[in-house]
Amino acid sequence: MGVNFFDTAEIYDFGVQEINMGLALKALNVPRKDYVLATKILKASIKGVNDGVLSRKHIIEGTRNSLKRL
Repeated sequence: MGVNFFDTAEIYDFGVQEINMGLALKALNVPRKDYVLATKILKASIKGVNDGVLSRKHIIEGTRNSLKRL
């Protein structure tokens, strides 16, 4: 059977890990239905009031950015 669950996060190496995961999954050419990919939204530095981990703005932007990297 093998591994079919992968976990990543935008904070892991500031998003580079998500890029590497996406490239690896593409290179393996595994059908999307055969694995589960999870990511976490967490910002390394909080500068503004809307940059907080659970702000609606950050969740939406973080999700969009994560999908681009993957």
